[in-house]
Amino acid sequence: MKDLELICPHCSQRVEAARDMLGKTIECPRCNGWLTLPLFPPTEGNVPPVPRSTLRPTHPLATTALALGVVSYVTGPFGIVLAVPAVVFGEIAYRRIRQAPAAYGGAGIAMAGRIAAYLYIVIWVLGMAACSRFF
Repeated sequence: MKDLELICPHCSQRVEAARDMLGKTIECPRCNGWLTLPLFPPTEGNVPPVPRSTLRPTHPLATTALALGVVSYVTGPFGIVLAVPAVVFGEIAYRRIRQAPAAYGGAGIAMAGRIAAYLYIVIWVLGMAACSRFF
Protein backbone atom coordinates (compact mmCIF):
# COMPACT_ATOMS: atom_id res chain seq x y z
CA MET A 1 0.00 0.00 0.00
CA LYS A 2 1.23 3.43 -0.87
CA ASP A 3 1.60 5.90 1.98
CA LEU A 4 -0.33 9.14 2.14
CA GLU A 5 1.46 12.37 2.86
CA LEU A 6 -0.46 15.02 4.81
CA ILE A 7 0.49 18.26 6.49
CA CYS A 8 -0.16 18.75 10.20
CA PRO A 9 -2.34 21.88 10.67
CA HIS A 10 -0.73 22.54 14.05
CA CYS A 11 2.97 22.57 13.15
CA SER A 12 3.07 22.22 9.31
CA GLN A 13 5.07 18.98 9.61
CA ARG A 14 4.66 16.45 6.78
CA VAL A 15 3.06 13.30 8.20
CA GLU A 16 2.93 9.97 6.39
CA ALA A 17 0.18 7.43 6.94
CA ALA A 18 -0.74 4.14 5.32
CA ARG A 19 -3.82 4.05 3.10
CA ASP A 20 -5.54 1.64 5.48
CA MET A 21 -5.54 4.46 8.08
CA LEU A 22 -8.02 6.56 6.03
CA GLY A 23 -10.79 7.93 8.23
CA LYS A 24 -8.85 7.35 11.44
CA THR A 25 -7.18 9.77 13.84
CA ILE A 26 -3.40 9.75 14.20
CA GLU A 27 -0.92 11.71 16.30
CA CYS A 28 1.65 14.04 14.73
CA PRO A 29 5.15 12.82 15.67
CA ARG A 30 6.46 16.37 15.99
CA CYS A 31 3.86 18.33 17.97
CA ASN A 32 1.64 15.48 19.31
CA GLY A 33 -1.38 17.16 17.71
CA TRP A 34 -4.19 14.93 16.50
CA LEU A 35 -4.97 14.62 12.77
CA THR A 36 -8.12 13.07 11.41
CA LEU A 37 -7.31 11.50 8.07
CA PRO A 38 -9.81 12.00 5.25
CA LEU A 39 -12.11 9.17 4.23
CA PHE A 40 -10.81 9.31 0.67
CA PRO A 41 -7.19 9.77 -0.43
CA PRO A 42 -6.31 13.33 -1.43
CA THR A 43 -5.62 14.02 -5.08
CA GLU A 44 -2.13 14.97 -6.31
CA GLY A 45 -1.09 18.34 -4.88
CA ASN A 46 -4.36 18.83 -3.02
CA VAL A 47 -4.04 18.16 0.69
CA PRO A 48 -7.31 18.90 2.49
CA PRO A 49 -7.01 20.90 5.70
CA VAL A 50 -7.73 19.17 8.96
CA PRO A 51 -10.44 20.86 11.03
CA ARG A 52 -9.22 22.78 14.08
CA SER A 53 -11.55 20.78 16.31
CA THR A 54 -8.76 18.22 16.65
CA LEU A 55 -6.88 20.58 19.00
CA ARG A 56 -6.79 19.28 22.53
CA PRO A 57 -7.24 21.65 25.46
CA THR A 58 -4.28 22.14 27.75
CA HIS A 59 -4.69 20.39 31.09
CA PRO A 60 -5.38 23.04 33.77
CA LEU A 61 -2.85 21.56 36.19
CA ALA A 62 -0.14 21.88 33.54
CA THR A 63 -0.77 25.61 33.28
CA THR A 64 -0.88 25.88 37.07
CA ALA A 65 2.45 24.04 37.40
CA LEU A 66 4.12 26.37 34.91
CA ALA A 67 2.70 29.48 36.56
CA LEU A 68 3.78 28.38 40.05
CA GLY A 69 7.21 27.31 38.80
CA VAL A 70 7.85 30.70 37.20
CA VAL A 71 6.36 32.80 40.00
CA SER A 72 8.50 30.97 42.57
CA TYR A 73 11.54 32.84 41.22
CA VAL A 74 9.90 36.22 41.80
CA THR A 75 9.04 35.58 45.45
CA GLY A 76 12.64 35.17 46.57
CA PRO A 77 13.43 32.67 49.31
CA PHE A 78 9.70 32.17 49.98
CA GLY A 79 9.26 30.67 46.51
CA ILE A 80 9.79 27.21 47.93
CA VAL A 81 6.16 27.41 49.06
CA LEU A 82 5.18 27.65 45.36
CA ALA A 83 7.85 25.40 43.87
CA VAL A 84 6.83 22.26 45.74
CA PRO A 85 3.18 22.41 44.57
CA ALA A 86 4.45 23.18 41.06
CA VAL A 87 6.36 19.89 41.05
CA VAL A 88 3.33 17.99 42.34
CA PHE A 89 0.85 19.61 39.93
CA GLY A 90 3.25 19.17 37.02
CA GLU A 91 3.66 15.48 37.79
CA ILE A 92 -0.09 14.91 38.13
CA ALA A 93 -0.82 16.81 34.91
CA TYR A 94 1.90 15.01 32.96
CA ARG A 95 0.61 11.59 34.03
CA ARG A 96 -3.01 12.47 33.24
CA ILE A 97 -2.06 13.81 29.82
CA ARG A 98 -0.11 10.63 29.01
CA GLN A 99 -2.98 8.44 30.23
CA ALA A 100 -5.57 10.22 28.06
CA PRO A 101 -3.74 11.81 25.12
CA ALA A 102 -6.95 12.32 23.17
CA ALA A 103 -8.52 14.37 25.96
CA TYR A 104 -5.74 16.76 26.99
CA GLY A 105 -2.62 18.41 25.64
CA GLY A 106 0.08 20.39 27.39
CA ALA A 107 2.61 17.73 28.31
CA GLY A 108 5.39 20.16 27.43
CA ILE A 109 3.87 22.85 29.61
CA ALA A 110 3.64 20.44 32.55
CA MET A 111 7.25 19.40 31.98
CA ALA A 112 8.40 23.04 31.82
CA GLY A 113 6.65 23.79 35.12
CA ARG A 114 8.30 20.82 36.77
CA ILE A 115 11.73 21.71 35.44
CA ALA A 116 11.40 25.34 36.56
CA ALA A 117 10.30 24.23 40.02
CA TYR A 118 13.04 21.61 40.39
CA LEU A 119 15.64 24.16 39.32
CA TYR A 120 14.32 26.65 41.87
CA ILE A 121 14.43 23.99 44.60
CA VAL A 122 18.08 23.19 43.78
CA ILE A 123 18.97 26.90 43.83
CA TRP A 124 17.08 27.35 47.11
CA VAL A 125 18.85 24.40 48.77
CA LEU A 126 22.26 25.64 47.61
CA GLY A 127 21.41 29.14 48.83
CA MET A 128 20.35 27.87 52.24
CA ALA A 129 23.50 25.76 52.50
CA ALA A 130 25.65 28.77 51.60
CA CYS A 131 23.85 30.99 54.13
CA SER A 132 24.24 28.41 56.90
CA ARG A 133 28.01 28.52 56.53
CA PHE A 134 28.03 32.25 57.35
CA PHE A 135 25.59 32.26 60.24
